[in-house]
Amino acid sequence: MQMFKEMGFVKHFHIPPENLYRFILRAQEGYRNIPYHNWDHGFAVLHFTYAVLKSCNHTQNNCFTLLEGLALLTAAMCHDLDHPGTTSQYQEAINSDIAQKYRGLGSILERHHIEKTLSIFEHPGTNFIAQLSETEHKEFIDLVRRIILATDLKKHFQVLLEEQTMASEGYNRTNARHRELLRSVVISSADLSDLTKGRRTVRKSAKLVNMEFFDQGDKEKAMGLLPLKMMDRTHTNIAEEQAKFISKVVMPVYRVLAALCPEVQGCINKLENNLQFWQNAMSYFEEQSNRNRSQLEILEDVELDKISLFRKNKD
Repeated sequence: MQMFKEMGFVKHFHIPPENLYRFILRAQEGYRNIPYHNWDHGFAVLHFTYAVLKSCNHTQNNCFTLLEGLALLTAAMCHDLDHPGTTSQYQEAINSDIAQKYRGLGSILERHHIEKTLSIFEHPGTNFIAQLSETEHKEFIDLVRRIILATDLKKHFQVLLEEQTMASEGYNRTNARHRELLRSVVISSADLSDLTKGRRTVRKSAKLVNMEFFDQGDKEKAMGLLPLKMMDRTHTNIAEEQAKFISKVVMPVYRVLAALCPEVQGCINKLENNLQFWQNAMSYFEEQSNRNRSQLEILEDVELDKISLFRKNKD
């Protein structure tokens, strides 16, 4: 509530506080009790989005309109509503109801999250945008759809080069395409923001997300399917996968964001430190795995930080 108020959205759009409060509670209830893609993750993405809008002063500098800012916070909070803890590819493999409904459109899970988000607005008690004009209402809903769709990493990589070009040539706030690309950068970086945090949070997040990965991998094996290496608890190396993910997926997104918003340079520094940590930890994970220890068990070792720091200093 405080985030929405501090950004000026409640006052500017005459949002009934009680409706927004109930909307937030319904969003919280809409997340499943699964290891990673739960309300904690939804809230973390909301908070990072707010931090970018606030610290980088985007809205006040008219990088985004107030309506775009409101849509960004709303979409961030709801971007993984009713996430089942498995991927879109898995939904297709089991021919789930979600897959049957959205298979032809792509971004299966993201479209499911959109449907769940918009359903909350169907109830008068949780519809905090009912007072918007018809034009604003239509634009807001369209923005929420686009922003949640942008959390599909496949879609993000399709526009990454365009985002990098925008960052190098300069952001033009009057260019609608630039604003859409920047919204994509903000929501993508927020979705990946756990990797920019402290070592304890980074290791905890790695444990939770890999619990979901391994559970999916187990199900795929039971179905006679070959899971991806990162989802196979008997063949993956968590440290290696984390290092690969940071360098190939997360870092490019944050470099674009930092070029447009220098205030997030601290996140780049954290990413570099965490990348070094995982790179130094790879051999330890390999050694311990050869002793028939599970990846999740190794991740809990209190010696990990000491070993990683020692190897960093030694190098």
